[in-house]
Amino acid sequence: MKQFEKIILDDIKNGFSGAVLAIYKGTERLYLNAFGYKRRYSEKFEELEVANRELMDVETLFDIASNSKIYGTTFALMKLAYEKKIDIERPISEYIKGFSMQGETPNIKELLSHCSGFAPEIHFFDASIPEHLYSQERSRTLSILRTQLSADYLKGTEHVYSDINFMLLGLLVEEVTGMTQDRYLEVNFFKPLGLKFTGYSPLKRGISPSKIAVTQADGNSCNNTQSFPNMRNYSLRGEVHDEKAFYSMDGVAGHAGIFTTILELEELVNILYYKGSYKGITFFNFETLTKFSHYNLGVDPSFGLGFRRGEGGGMRKFYGQNSSERAFGHTGFTGTLTLIDPENDIRIIYLSNRIHGPITGRLEFMGRTMRSGLYGEIVDAIYDELLWKNKIETGL
Repeated sequence: MKQFEKIILDDIKNGFSGAVLAIYKGTERLYLNAFGYKRRYSEKFEELEVANRELMDVETLFDIASNSKIYGTTFALMKLAYEKKIDIERPISEYIKGFSMQGETPNIKELLSHCSGFAPEIHFFDASIPEHLYSQERSRTLSILRTQLSADYLKGTEHVYSDINFMLLGLLVEEVTGMTQDRYLEVNFFKPLGLKFTGYSPLKRGISPSKIAVTQADGNSCNNTQSFPNMRNYSLRGEVHDEKAFYSMDGVAGHAGIFTTILELEELVNILYYKGSYKGITFFNFETLTKFSHYNLGVDPSFGLGFRRGEGGGMRKFYGQNSSERAFGHTGFTGTLTLIDPENDIRIIYLSNRIHGPITGRLEFMGRTMRSGLYGEIVDAIYDELLWKNKIETGL
């Protein structure tokens, strides 16, 4: 048994729900496997397992959470930048009609690199926040984003990872293209690649819940630590987990909401691997990709433009100790990782439902404390396997 398999299987024995993993070296897919369960826990008592567990398979759809920031918003912006429909150096007020805020308006680049001045998130969905920020309606939320935001710190001085940044960038995509974000991505990326399952709101698209991994077993109640209007208290399966995306954006948002399978995500990763042109389609060019994936504003080198980077060691917890500083990709709260390492010619796609399990509070999931939910040790074990195999084959 390979060490990375042992890590995942040991965690499943100890309560981790399930995962799928694909590994690539060069143009070849070396490994593809599924582990554990897409449904394991009861929606009423997360500590209790259901009698009829459902096995994970490589055709399972996952809520990829913040990996949507890459394959949704950043992909769209790279294409628009390549087509010269946007200039990432320009303030967002030039693209979002009627935009106004308290504080200095950030440009697109500052939003992409999370040094815009905005807070990590606003709980628009929670009626306990100030009335002018409360919304459980997409059109109202977009209006709030357009006119009611304020900076929490001086832009450009530090990186604060923020969903607000990407909610604004999603709005910008819609303003520039005249399409909702889900429609723009369907027309310009998913459909041209022949992807059948990738997109937002899979239940609305007629995809059976049985094909989708369950995320949080008790909705968004978080073991009865949350309460707000219309809160879900049933197992989430085919509905985006993120509260802002579900309640306030009707499932389509710049920071979260995409569902996909590992094999269809492979196609989107291939756009990056083949430098923006894939299957005879030029989505963007290598210059654009390089600028987004390796440009940094100089504060924290682990932040690229829409991507998280290996440089500087800020992502070692997730990217492992053996990936190169040229590695780039992203993670997702639900338990997802994509990693592209040009220096070692390695790609890793790892999708799990790590938050389908015991929980004590809003961000306090057992699966997030386990090795299979932190990624780094799995990545290191994969690198060890590939480097050892390479030494044997080359006689070194």
